[in-house]
Amino acid sequence: MALTCRECPWHELTSLHVGLGKVCLWILETGEDLRELPPQLPLFPLGAGTNLLGSDQDGAQLLRLAPPPLPSLVPKADGRLTVSAAVPLPQLASLCAKQGWTGLAPLSAIPGTLGGAIRMNAGAHGVAIADFLEEWIGVSLSTKKLLHWSKREGQGGFAYRHSPVPPDGLVLQATLQLLPGDPQIEQEAIRQERLRRQATNPQGPSAGSIFQNPPGDFAGRLLEAAGCKGLRRGPLVVSEKHANWILNPTAQPASAADALWLIREMQRRVPGLLPEVQIPFP
Repeated sequence: MALTCRECPWHELTSLHVGLGKVCLWILETGEDLRELPPQLPLFPLGAGTNLLGSDQDGAQLLRLAPPPLPSLVPKADGRLTVSAAVPLPQLASLCAKQGWTGLAPLSAIPGTLGGAIRMNAGAHGVAIADFLEEWIGVSLSTKKLLHWSKREGQGGFAYRHSPVPPDGLVLQATLQLLPGDPQIEQEAIRQERLRRQATNPQGPSAGSIFQNPPGDFAGRLLEAAGCKGLRRGPLVVSEKHANWILNPTAQPASAADALWLIREMQRRVPGLLPEVQIPFP
């Protein structure tokens, strides 16, 4: 059986190292392996954990898709690439660039998997992953029914940090439409984007932006004006560089209670902000 399970603490599965509870992590090789799961098991889909808070409670059942071997990823002659949703987005952008397929450079420094990027419609510089999507296939973990989205069939549902992937949906694979271009130019664009991110974003363990930008404004500006920089709780601190980021400078296990306290305090000071970070078990 290709399906495996191991017990581990939540904080090992999130980039912010948040969550003191223990979970059971199932690793899925293919969609067909879902048949091997115990019936009626409540499962939560997990990507790379780069935009996620864990829980202090024990017992969560998480399901992660195993990544494929990257050298096997080759777009077709027309630039269409069907790929596992478990592929890390930065590596996917680099691999496509080396083969002369372009477009993903603005997204190349966003951590996480392709499936996670689709779930939140990750974007930067006015470009979002939905701009390249032709199709995605997934499964509902509660019903085990197949999920299918197709641009060709006129399906929508994507917006700023929003997608038609349901909360219990696990994206298994996606088809992207890329553009032909100069490999060197695309690789340089990727290098410049990563340098820009290093210069502008706080460094250290984080979950990226905590809140979505409200229409016509920036969450970071509002939070800075509200005096949120430097707020601390346990090992967690609101970045002095960017007030919409929470850091865990020492990378020690942090409680979800401390993370939620900071998030709620930030919302108290700037009412109306919507979380961008995923909080599945508040």
